[in-house]
Formats: sequence, structure tokens, C-alpha cells
Amino acid sequence: MLGSRARGAGAVAALAIALAGCGGVGDPSVAATVNGEPIARSTLAHRYEAVASNPQLAERLRADEGGQLRGRVQAQVLTELVASTLVRQGAAELGVAIDEADVAAQRDRLAGQLGGEEALQQAAARQGLSDADLRRLLRDRAYRQAITAELAGDDAAGQQASQAFTEWLTRRRDQADIVVNPEFGKWDGAAGSVVAHAQGANGAAPDQPARPGPGAGAEQGRQGAAGSDTRSGGDGQGP
Repeated sequence: MLGSRARGAGAVAALAIALAGCGGVGDPSVAATVNGEPIARSTLAHRYEAVASNPQLAERLRADEGGQLRGRVQAQVLTELVASTLVRQGAAELGVAIDEADVAAQRDRLAGQLGGEEALQQAAARQGLSDADLRRLLRDRAYRQAITAELAGDDAAGQQASQAFTEWLTRRRDQADIVVNPEFGKWDGAAGSVVAHAQGANGAAPDQPARPGPGAGAEQGRQGAAGSDTRSGGDGQGP
């Protein structure tokens, strides 16, 4: 994953630097920034809508008169976007890059686990994921695998490799400059997640940490299967 791909990783790093000047959390179009790189509000909205289209969750959201559940789900989605950004930035710093073959390999692997390409497409559809959403999740998984291979070398398939990735991402998260648009909550460095503002029964607004979801979260590590990625609720099950 190194060598000839390092130039591509450098281009990613340059793009991140360029994006850093495109807006901050004072900009209403930005949901959060990660080391100065903005996560667009529109990206959060798109991801949230995909998650909220899960039939079981959609039913609960319809009954969520106070908006507490919506806030927690939004915070979880934003937490996953932060983690994904940290992984991509870290890959660039390591000189690790991926290409279309890596993404295709992840798709083939997941399709094999689920029983074929048709089963994969059906699973994604059940979760409200477009093909572009699925491709992004597979790309994130390919980054995780490539980074793990760089960190662990020949032991890239072992439990120690998964732990190495988790520790690497946790360090990056702890050292990162992460700022969340107050509309969506705040960043809790100790929990490593976005904290949602939830309306309490007495009218107060207690902060509730969002559990880091399976997208690219440190706790999930390299073993965070795209099957988990394609689900919506954060319980670690497949689609």
C-alpha cells in the first residue's frame, strides 16, 4: 500500500489542507471540523437520512416528539464522520493510499460473507443506503485494512493488529483538534464522541454522549466489518 501510492496519499493531504480554509464551525454549512478540515452539514444530513430510513429506527423517530432520539442519532452519525476523517488524514500522514482495486476487493469480500452481490445490494437497500453510500463505507474499510497492514506488517490479520489499529486511532483522536457546531452538540474528548443536547423532562438540556458507531470508530478497529458499516443503529450487527 506504499511506494507508488505515496503520491496519491500526498495529494489527499494537500486536499485536506486546502479544505481547511473552506469554512469552520462558525459557518452554518459546517457540522464540525477535524484538524481544520470541515465536515459539511449537507454530508451529515445525507448520512442521517440514510440511517433514519431504517424501518425500525424510523418508527422510533416518528414517536420521538421531543427530538431526543434524533439528537442522539445525529451525534452518533457525526461521531462516525469524525472518525472516518481521522482515518483518512492519518492514512495520508503514513503514506498509505488505496485505489479502486482495494474498494472492489472489500465489496467482493463483503458480498461473499452475505451470500453474493445480490444479497449485498438487498442488505444495503434495507438500510436505506445508496450505492454511493455503500462505496464510501467500503472505501473507509479499505483504508482501515491498509493502515492496519502498515502498522502490523505480517501480523495484519491477527488480534494484535486489530489492537494496534485501535490504539493508533485512539491516539490520533486524542491529539486531534475537533470542534463541533453547537447546533449538533459538542465534542467529548474523554468519551471520544459527539455529545448531543437532549431536552430533559424538567426542561433542562443534559448532554448525552453518543456511542461511537461502527463506521470507523476506534473501538471497532480494523475488524469493523462493512456489514456493520452498512447497518444504521450502532449495535454492531450486519445489515
